[in-house]
Amino acid sequence: RASCRGAGQPAPASLGEIVELDLELLRAVGRAHDATAAGRQLPSLARLRGWGFVVDVTALRQADLSAIPTGLHVAGFPQLASPDPLAAVRACVCACVEGDGEPPSELLAAAIACAGSGEMLRVPVQWLREKAPARLDLARRDIGVKGVQLLALLLPTTRLVSLGLNRNLLCGLNQGGTCGNYTAEGIAKLFEAIKGTAITSLSLQSNHLGVPGTELIAGVLRETQLTSLNLAGNGIGAVGGKALAAVLPPTKIAALRVDGYELPIDALSGAKPVEEIDLSHKKLCVASAILIASCIKGNAVLKGLHLEYNTIGVEGAEAIAAVLKETQLTSLDLSHNSLKGAAKASLKAAAGSGLNLKL
Repeated sequence: RASCRGAGQPAPASLGEIVELDLELLRAVGRAHDATAAGRQLPSLARLRGWGFVVDVTALRQADLSAIPTGLHVAGFPQLASPDPLAAVRACVCACVEGDGEPPSELLAAAIACAGSGEMLRVPVQWLREKAPARLDLARRDIGVKGVQLLALLLPTTRLVSLGLNRNLLCGLNQGGTCGNYTAEGIAKLFEAIKGTAITSLSLQSNHLGVPGTELIAGVLRETQLTSLNLAGNGIGAVGGKALAAVLPPTKIAALRVDGYELPIDALSGAKPVEEIDLSHKKLCVASAILIASCIKGNAVLKGLHLEYNTIGVEGAEAIAAVLKETQLTSLDLSHNSLKGAAKASLKAAAGSGLNLKL
């Protein structure tokens, strides 16, 4: 109740009596998401306080931010037209804030989560507050770099466990990758926010992450609660595959897709003991092969692995060959992978007499 009363004021006896909320205190005790609940449950809420600022809740609820994604001015605030949509959101919210200086992002995010109306930068802010979902799928909304930065600000105020952001131009390039300027800034903000959430499932398919974005994700993956991650269609290649392979063991990842099919990381690594895994006809490429190699090394249970009819390439084949002596495999099928002489020779040399190898 301390967050719901002003200095020297008695604690409110009912939800209807609460007119003020201390956002800074909520964040300090790890309950930033309560700002979202407050927007639903406190009919008399008039002010949000924190960091030396006061937000006028009524004014913020009346501000229509829905025009910002199209680049138009904000209704009621024509002076706020801006080529930077995230700056326009910030300016519109700041118009409802009293205090000296620049309000911190934590205050603005909590204010938007509590009282923002409609959609902002194609992020359904009001729906997130009113429905309090556990799962959110924003696929194909083209929210872009600025939209994902706004979403990152809001994530700590939600209770999401699953987030889908497929095909959203998150790195600044169009779907064909031919126009725009690449940046991993939005991805960096997204994962910084995810570290402080309960999100366990994340899909980022077809966002042109490339190697820089993948390496950034690999650098923070162990600090998240993610158990399922989809990075397919992002051109991560061998370099990105190696970056992920280097950090997988300390993470909670049980399922990971980097190209044609979701890899059962838990089964491949032995965390979920199985004797045989069939990944044939799955359109797997070099990144998957590198991850498979890193996982099966040291797996004392796995005996049979089917990888026929894929496209793992020379580098993928060499990665698998390099770990064969550290596995317990007795059967490995790599036929129909378009492997040539040198790759086949490496595999045969590593296989030894105890492994039934099909090429």
